[in-house]
Amino acid sequence: SILAEADVYMNTGKGSAPDMMDVLNLDCQGCEYNLIPALSDEEFDAIPNVMGNVHWGYIPLSKLPSSERGKQTHERLCQHETIAKTAKECCAFLNTPVKSNVPGEVLYRDINNRREVVTVSDVIEEGLCKDFDKWSADHYMNAIK
Repeated sequence: SILAEADVYMNTGKGSAPDMMDVLNLDCQGCEYNLIPALSDEEFDAIPNVMGNVHWGYIPLSKLPSSERGKQTHERLCQHETIAKTAKECCAFLNTPVKSNVPGEVLYRDINNRREVVTVSDVIEEGLCKDFDKWSADHYMNAIK
């Protein structure tokens, strides 16, 4: 994977890389669309906390990745509480379960004496999805081949 090649994720004996990553901070102005899909499911699931920004709405049209790559990236990132709270892109995944940004904490809500997993719709900023259909069309979220 991309992290293993960079000797960041696994200790391959070439350097002093940690055996695991505690936090992945994404603030790379669009590189998340190359980095996140390049991680295996096992590698991505092993990162307990992902934070930072998602940049679909800020990337020039000529530089946007495919909509499929965008969807894969957003779907993975929106599983993390810190991203799900503020990323407009997460409005496309409102029913996606969310992982807590506190390691080891599981997010549940009690409804009628039933425990239910917290989803993006439970944590996303109020009003953020109000104009999502227009925003996603204006930013070609589902139109890039």
